[in-house]
Amino acid sequence: SFTETIPGTYVSNQPFGAAPGVSYQLLITTSDGGQYRSTEEQMLETPAIDRIESDFQRFQIAFFEADGTFQFSYDSEVEANENKLYLIEWSETFLVKVPFPSRFVWLGENEVAERPSSDEEEFCYRTERSRNIITYQSLLTSGAVQDYPLRTFESTGLNRMALRYSLEVKHYALSPTAFDYWQQLSQDQSDASGLIQVQVGAIRGNVSNLQDETEIVLGRFDVVDEEGRREFYSPEDFESQGYQVLNDAAIECDTTGLVRSRQEEVGNILSSNSNLDIWFIDNGIDFEQQQAIPILVYLPKRCSNCTYYGTNERPTFWVE
Repeated sequence: SFTETIPGTYVSNQPFGAAPGVSYQLLITTSDGGQYRSTEEQMLETPAIDRIESDFQRFQIAFFEADGTFQFSYDSEVEANENKLYLIEWSETFLVKVPFPSRFVWLGENEVAERPSSDEEEFCYRTERSRNIITYQSLLTSGAVQDYPLRTFESTGLNRMALRYSLEVKHYALSPTAFDYWQQLSQDQSDASGLIQVQVGAIRGNVSNLQDETEIVLGRFDVVDEEGRREFYSPEDFESQGYQVLNDAAIECDTTGLVRSRQEEVGNILSSNSNLDIWFIDNGIDFEQQQAIPILVYLPKRCSNCTYYGTNERPTFWVE
């Protein structure tokens, strides 16, 4: 039995581990009394991922001669494996640095204070995942995966390799029926991205309504053996291939969006424009009172607060 711990996530009431050669079946009772049942499925052994290959190719024509494209692929070498069908996922996490970090925080009304050291706004971690369904059929007798193109990105724009970058790949061996299901979903996803929108819904999974066999049930139940690998990269790893870091800030930013105001205006400015942050406090002069006054200097968060791009909480898997 499973209990819904958070919406959409169900956890077994008793810990267990799936085992090869054992059949598993999912039974569902809905809140309105509906009864659903999956077909019996077995877990297939998934080969380990041996390595992630990386490469950098410089642009032939570029504003900065070290600009180019990063390419990542992976290999899974096995001597003999009956399973040749895979579902592939990847996720990347990289360190983002903003060029003009905010040093002050708004407390409400017209109150400001120095930003505490625990509220990191210069360095953050951004995570992105594969958005598309990736299926792969090995054409090798062994079922191995060789040099599968996984991830490609350019050094321009949001430079993921400016400081520190991590890539993780996971894959799962699939049965022919599961592979066909995911392939159909992948094709529908690809078709729907074009000019003609395709309504997904006719793809049958392996779950059926025990009370109404004609009902089309979306989704599929499978028992999978997950294999994954994570690698970390730094700019120095690609220097021999011609990559250089011109600016370790992951984003290009200038001060053209700079705003200045008296401190008594901070409440109105930030409440009406949540995309600004206080960069620093400058010295100004009140000519009427003939005295020095603080002047707040603001910048867009994309230039001054890294949480615009990700989280300032370090991931548990991160290593320097």
